[in-house]
Amino acid sequence: MLAPHRSIGSFALVLIALACGTAGGQNLDILSGRKLDPSRINAQSAGPESIVAVKAQILPATANRSAMLAVTASIAPPWYTYSTTQKPIAATPTVIKVDSSPDYRLAGEFRPNLPPTIEHQDGLVFEEFAPEVTWQAPLEVRPGAVLGTLKVLGNARIQVCKKGACLQPTDFAFTALVATDETRTAEASAPSGVFANPNVHATIRGQLEPQAVAPGSTVNLVISAETSNNYHVYALGERDTGALGYKPTLIVPTNTSGFQTQPTKASQAVVEAPPAVPGGEPQRYHSGRVTWTTPIVIPKDTKPGQYTVAGLVGYQTCKDDVGCDLPTGTRFEGTISVEPTPAKGGAPLAFASAKYIEAAKAAEARPRQSQAVAPTAEPVNLSTLPVIILFSLLGGFILNFMPCVLPVIGLKILSFAEQAGHSRAQILALNIWYCLGSMAVFLVLATLATAVNLGLGEQNLGWGEQFKYTSFNVIMVAIVFVMSLSFLGVWEIPIPGFVGTGPATDIAAREGATGAFFKGVLTTVLATPCSGPLLGPVFGFTLHQPPPVTFLIFGCIGLGMSSPYLLIGAFPRLIRFLPKPGAWMDTFKQMMGFMMLGTIVFIFNFMNRDYLVPTFAMMVALWAGCWWIGRTPLFENFGRKMAAWTQGAVFAALATWFAFTWLVPHESVIPWKDFSQSQLAKLTSEGNTVMIDFTADWCATCKANSFFAIETEDVRQVMEQNKVVPLLADYTDGSPEIKAMLETLKSASIPLLAIYPADKPSQPIVLRDVVTKQMVLDALKQAGPSKIGGSKPLASMP
Repeated sequence: MLAPHRSIGSFALVLIALACGTAGGQNLDILSGRKLDPSRINAQSAGPESIVAVKAQILPATANRSAMLAVTASIAPPWYTYSTTQKPIAATPTVIKVDSSPDYRLAGEFRPNLPPTIEHQDGLVFEEFAPEVTWQAPLEVRPGAVLGTLKVLGNARIQVCKKGACLQPTDFAFTALVATDETRTAEASAPSGVFANPNVHATIRGQLEPQAVAPGSTVNLVISAETSNNYHVYALGERDTGALGYKPTLIVPTNTSGFQTQPTKASQAVVEAPPAVPGGEPQRYHSGRVTWTTPIVIPKDTKPGQYTVAGLVGYQTCKDDVGCDLPTGTRFEGTISVEPTPAKGGAPLAFASAKYIEAAKAAEARPRQSQAVAPTAEPVNLSTLPVIILFSLLGGFILNFMPCVLPVIGLKILSFAEQAGHSRAQILALNIWYCLGSMAVFLVLATLATAVNLGLGEQNLGWGEQFKYTSFNVIMVAIVFVMSLSFLGVWEIPIPGFVGTGPATDIAAREGATGAFFKGVLTTVLATPCSGPLLGPVFGFTLHQPPPVTFLIFGCIGLGMSSPYLLIGAFPRLIRFLPKPGAWMDTFKQMMGFMMLGTIVFIFNFMNRDYLVPTFAMMVALWAGCWWIGRTPLFENFGRKMAAWTQGAVFAALATWFAFTWLVPHESVIPWKDFSQSQLAKLTSEGNTVMIDFTADWCATCKANSFFAIETEDVRQVMEQNKVVPLLADYTDGSPEIKAMLETLKSASIPLLAIYPADKPSQPIVLRDVVTKQMVLDALKQAGPSKIGGSKPLASMP
């Protein structure tokens, strides 16, 4: 059970979307972040229920995977929906929730059967599915539960969009039963790794290599065909073209658990031959044994576990001047084992018979990005390149005025004021250092954008995509927050070039190269969530360009962004319009401090919701640490300053560790059900031992009890052994029914744990206030196991 979180107000989302996405007169759909045709903004003629159909089923375990819960969404064209990993800054992600139950629990996260179609627009990334997608999660059936009668209840929150319109996210409830028509499950045999159709002169073999793979690595889907008696098998094709005379080999993954695949490579060259029939296409085939290898990329953030890979192979074998076997096919299924420590060897695939037409239909229907293709360089268009360079320079210049960047630009305005009266050479040098910091970031971004081409990674990282990593967002919040505290006078950053207050002003009167470089880095990093006008076609152009051109384009964007500072460095008279240094700088500096706090609100808008509370707690810890450091003036002796720094840093570090250890939601190890008096009466009358935890999100002692005493593996095991039914009485928002129950138990406050024995439900065991794990275990032992089938009613409550 995850603790509930309040979503950030829609006002902030609207404000950010208007600020970052409407430059140049663009219209945005606030829900999805997509540009809209103004004439179609209200084009919502149909309800979601008429566009989306959601169904769910339980797939029984096979020889090479556990039982799975499959949730399928079918979307009517031209509509599409978004992935569960979609970043909220761009669109509304799909959320699938399953009701808790003592009979089952999800043993992993939901993953789609295929990777989403990736769309890029104005620096945002959209992960789309259409017309159908199936999310699967491993399902652990509790001891004593009967799979055949199991029901899994839940709901999927889905938003659908089409060009020019998006509907409001809608909850679709589902009930999953055990699948009875799952052909693949029924036909799949033990994973022998070999398939042979007696009517075809070829043997198919397959496995996943290596046997176990670590997150951040690549596993290979290896499928080979070995022909006999001088027969040959045809070369791999994208789809069945309908050509006369032969059928291409088709390898179609239908389920990769959402992992991206890279282009398939053959182990031997293709043999070219004349058409088999007059008017047909030339034949392309392999003789002997050929192996096709499809790399599957496992992201670094993948959790350890078992992940399914399945698909279809369609193939045909022929012999010169003799004839051909009929086209045929096979299904395959295997398991990718993601473990911290990789293991060599291979995991064989399980094969089952299929028809060629099945593979052909699957190949025709698969999304255009079902296989991730490394960007291929196109010839550079010399007539287009100058226009792209001009757009890059102008787009980089406009980035200085994006809301994400504006607060940090205040740093440079203050620096300009300070530089007035300094030597021209010094002013030019400082501005060059600032631009070098900015260009360094663009160099890194260009490297990430061409990582695949340069052989430095398995996927390219687009503009602003670093903000999809929660750890990066948390670090940026920390940096921006401590800077804003410095601007507001809480403490002084001891880096030359960061304007201080009081005695520190003299120390920071001259900006150093380090401070100038760091400002350039920070300004550019904060610019990446926003993509100004003109940059959309620029980034699209770089997708299929060789690395030198990509580096040139990113360099031009950086040069455009740096151009105002280079001009001011070369012509210092341009800053004479600024007032002379004085009291106005302190007011302006504090205004910039509040604007930087606004930047944090912007980052909070798209940060992982589970980390909002711990990140806010980290900010409070940093505030306290900076305040403690700020109490010691910079002119004090070195010993006192180091003591203050050490104490403040240690406190902030410990408090941050506490926040990200305790305040991040944890999945419950106990399958809680919602409390109600009618539910309690029903359970006890059926002979169940029932445990009720009265808790609330605002109750710190309740949280401590849950973490240390209740939500533990020892307690869970005892409850499973005794078949104790857990009920959660959530008092966060108040409840007359829970309050009345507390009064019945002679308690006016929480926390409270009540255990109703199966044989004495009218005499509950009550644990109040702070409890220990041993107290809970002793109480469960005292209550005893459930007596299912009993008829003891809940007579009266004490």
